[in-house]
Amino acid sequence: RNNGQVYTNTPSITVSGTVTESYGIETFKIGDTDAGTSSGPFNQPITLANTEGEKTLTITLKDKAGKDGSQTIKIWMDKTVPQFENIKFSNRPVSHDPGAAPIETSDNPVKITGKIKDIPNNGVVSGIKEVLYTIDGGNTWQQLNGTFDGSDYKLNSFVQIPSSGENTISIKAIDNAGNEAPVFTHKVKIVSAAVVRLHLELLNGSSASDVAVK
Repeated sequence: RNNGQVYTNTPSITVSGTVTESYGIETFKIGDTDAGTSSGPFNQPITLANTEGEKTLTITLKDKAGKDGSQTIKIWMDKTVPQFENIKFSNRPVSHDPGAAPIETSDNPVKITGKIKDIPNNGVVSGIKEVLYTIDGGNTWQQLNGTFDGSDYKLNSFVQIPSSGENTISIKAIDNAGNEAPVFTHKVKIVSAAVVRLHLELLNGSSASDVAVK
C-alpha cells in the first residue's frame, strides 16, 4: 500500500478479510473466483491479468435470506524497476561499474547525491519506498537519507567510510510495488587531501614535475 492505494508487481495476489453473516452465505465471489460459503476470516488467492496498469476487482456476497452486496477495489500493477540518475560521490559523477577505478577523495564521510526515479508505465507509478546502502558487501544495509519528490527520491546523504584505502559503496532502491533496481555499485578510495590535489592537477594537464603538493 501507498497512500491507501494497493500496488503489486505480480499477478498472483491474496485477498484477505472477514465475512460476518448470521443467515448463512449463498454465494461469495472475489472477481470470478468462488471464495466459498463460510463466515469468518478468509485468505483467497487471486490471479490478475499480467499487464501493467489499473485493475478493478469486485467482491460480491449473497446470503441465504436473499440479501446481497458488493465492494469494488482497485489494484495497480507496477512491474517497472526504479532507475538511478546523476549519482555523485563527493560531488563527482559515478556510474554503476564495480570494476572501474575508485573515486579518490579526502572527504569522510562521503557525500552522496543524485536521484532515484520511479518510471511510470501505462499510467502507473507506485513511488519509491526505500533506498539502502552497504559498505560491507551486503552483510548489513542501512537507510540512505534523502527526500521524497513525488514518486522519486532525491539523495542527499553522507556515508562514513570506516577505513582508509579502497572501499565499495553499493546502493539499492525498492518501490512500493516491490520492484528492486539492480544494485548500483562504485568504489571510493579515501586518501589524503594532498594526494587528491596532486591527481586533480595532473588531470588538468600539469606534469608530475611541476606540481607542488602542499
